[in-house]
Amino acid sequence: MLRKLDSKDIVYNVNFDSEIYLNRESFIPEYKENVYEELDEALELNHQGYNIYLVDDLTSMKVEKLKEYLEKVMVNKEVPNDICYVIKEDREKPETLYLKKGNGEKLRNELEMIQKKYYDVIFDFYNLENCEEKENIIDSLQNYRTKLIEELVEKAHENGFDIKSSYKGFAFIPLTKEGEITEDDFELLKKEEKKDMLEKVDILKKEARDILDELKNKEIIELEKLKELLKVFLLEEMAEFKEELSLKFENDDSALNYIEYIYDNIEEELVEIYTMNFEEDDIQIKDILFNYEVNVMFDGSQIDSPRVIFENDPSLSNLFGNIEYTNKNGTYTSEISMITGGSVINSNGGVLIIEINKLLAYSKSYNYLKNFIEEGKLKLDYNKNYLELLTISSIKPEEIIVETKLILVGTIETYDLLYEYDPDFKKIFKLKVEYNPVVNCDEKNKETLKAALNNLCSEKKYKELSDSCYNKISKYLARKAENREKVLFDISTINDILILSDNKARKLNKKNIDEECLVFPDGKNSIIRKKIDEMYKNKHILVTVSGEKVGQVNGLSVIDLNYFVFGKPIKITCTCYKGEGHIIDVQKESELSGKIHSKAINTLSGLLNNLLNSYSRIPVDLHLSFEQIYGMVDGDSASVAEFLTIISSISKVPIKQNMGVTGSLNQFGEVQSIGGANEKIEGFYNTCQVIDSTKDKGVLIPNTNRNDLVLNDEIEKSILLNEFHIYTMENIKDAIEVMMGDYEEVLMKLRKELKKYSK
Repeated sequence: MLRKLDSKDIVYNVNFDSEIYLNRESFIPEYKENVYEELDEALELNHQGYNIYLVDDLTSMKVEKLKEYLEKVMVNKEVPNDICYVIKEDREKPETLYLKKGNGEKLRNELEMIQKKYYDVIFDFYNLENCEEKENIIDSLQNYRTKLIEELVEKAHENGFDIKSSYKGFAFIPLTKEGEITEDDFELLKKEEKKDMLEKVDILKKEARDILDELKNKEIIELEKLKELLKVFLLEEMAEFKEELSLKFENDDSALNYIEYIYDNIEEELVEIYTMNFEEDDIQIKDILFNYEVNVMFDGSQIDSPRVIFENDPSLSNLFGNIEYTNKNGTYTSEISMITGGSVINSNGGVLIIEINKLLAYSKSYNYLKNFIEEGKLKLDYNKNYLELLTISSIKPEEIIVETKLILVGTIETYDLLYEYDPDFKKIFKLKVEYNPVVNCDEKNKETLKAALNNLCSEKKYKELSDSCYNKISKYLARKAENREKVLFDISTINDILILSDNKARKLNKKNIDEECLVFPDGKNSIIRKKIDEMYKNKHILVTVSGEKVGQVNGLSVIDLNYFVFGKPIKITCTCYKGEGHIIDVQKESELSGKIHSKAINTLSGLLNNLLNSYSRIPVDLHLSFEQIYGMVDGDSASVAEFLTIISSISKVPIKQNMGVTGSLNQFGEVQSIGGANEKIEGFYNTCQVIDSTKDKGVLIPNTNRNDLVLNDEIEKSILLNEFHIYTMENIKDAIEVMMGDYEEVLMKLRKELKKYSK
């Protein structure tokens, strides 16, 4: 049904008179009622694969609010065990140790105390002077050594030799009355004397070897006694320390078992290398004691609930951690202390949020993340192939069991692509949660919007809003939602408005942000739009906005630059001549037409035949063209305009040029909705203003787009003054009556003209 809209259908006015107080709980309405409920349910599922894909446009403020909510949920969750890497049997293969909350850092500190304590105790034993048993063993060994050496010296003297000791053993030197025999003296001896002397030396050397063997056996026996004594000493001296330490970890068997392992191995190795000489043993003692290390990978001591982490840069090292290396003489080496954790392990027991587009920018990160989710184990081998190219002494840490709930955030398009082309994705992200930022502008959400605005002003220290600002901001958000009965409830967009408006209020020295101070980030001063306006004004683009013309109509289009969207009129024309009923689309013939537009043209053929109730071929061919359009044309929103030019071209009935028209048609002449209604109306209004004036101008839109109308203040004012007009249509009959005149009369002229071509 044809209808001219009046001011109450167009002028936007929402009542915000109710008193609203700060209300943090209702900051994002649909999150609270929809997303949060689904997130709660998802977080309760501890089964494999039940991770979450949140369909949303992520902003820093939204991340902040999402984290804030999830952290409240995590308050009721228990902090998981600490996770440590420890050295046990092999320094190159650190093992994982899971300890009760807070015990990781405690164990690391206590290990330092254990090492210091053992060093002090072993030092005391080496320097022990008041232990009678130890002194007796050492004295006995020393006396035995002295006795054997004295006997050997006596035998040597009896056989005419002096004896000297060296690190290689004993040396026997022949003697005469004058003293030691030199090499020259030895050469002067008779052959028999030389032989006799050498035989005596051989006997003495054999006896020396026997003595050394006997002494060595004695030392082994006595050293074993000292080692047994050392064992007892270590047990006794460490007993109280061990008892105190056990009390600190009495409820953590894993920690106690590792400590006992350290005790046993340290004591066994200290006893094994004992030689009675501390200076000689010191290096080995330190190697034994400081072989053991603890690297705390996840420390729960500083948190009361599991963490919620947003990883803004999901590289491999940021997600999974890293093993650092140092270059020593051309060889790259690493050790346990050079292993660092990433956001995956830091969010153990909690939630890790990642923006999918940033994750996909790191293809390896995405693949490793999938492997981690499937196995539940964190591996630090992602540099394996690269490191194999280097001369490297690498460590191979054991896998870590981590329980983290993953939330990927991204668009529905990305979700669809991953779901279709990645067979693993649907197995590990089984839960899809969608957030629709467009909400009904009902009383509850109006209160929430006002509360959100007030909260942001309070939190960010912006100036307060005057009462009239709420309606204007709501209007802007309704425009973004493309529905006057809804608003786009996007915190980031709202905050952008307040930032710009607060800045202007401060420049103007205003006490509050009033209507004059409101600034909206809509790209109003686009250079492209200004240039197009100049082209209309200078008639570089030909559009007529007054009078009537046959076969010409002002269609309405939208230019979408992503960062800025605006409308502009285009001249659509049609010519006809005798033919076989073909509609020739100039855009398609020029390869400037998309598939949807081509479909719309084909639909017009069916509609024309349906309108004429004709089973015979239409005797004319029609040429349709979008004038001065040199890029791709797609969509079906110009169907009504195109059909009007067809009817006008055949019937010779002119079309009003003071009107712009937009709308889609089906084969039965029903008018269907289009997009960008506001931009199209404002584009035509602006062009009329540039070329002529806006008085007695108007647009014709689908009736189903009525609720989409959220127009700028200037157009609302022009409509209130009855200068600019908006009409709605439900079918092609309505369109013809607005743009061309009486419907039946137009059809009569149409049929009359067609008869001429049929002859």
